[in-house]
Amino acid sequence: MSFLNSFATNVRLYPDKTALAFIDPPLQSVTYVELDELVGRTAGYLQSLGLQPGDHVALQLSNSKF
Repeated sequence: MSFLNSFATNVRLYPDKTALAFIDPPLQSVTYVELDELVGRTAGYLQSLGLQPGDHVALQLSNSKF
């Protein structure tokens, strides 16, 4: 089973369970259904910029303490 299939299964079976928990203040969490919505919105935004499957996207993230 691929990661995307596993994720879709978790969204369907556990929509209100925590998918991500952030430990740095402010403490926040995101449920599977919220994460699915965020992923969909991000994908839609990238598509609106003209990106297509197979295109590369660079991410710049802050350093982690862990």
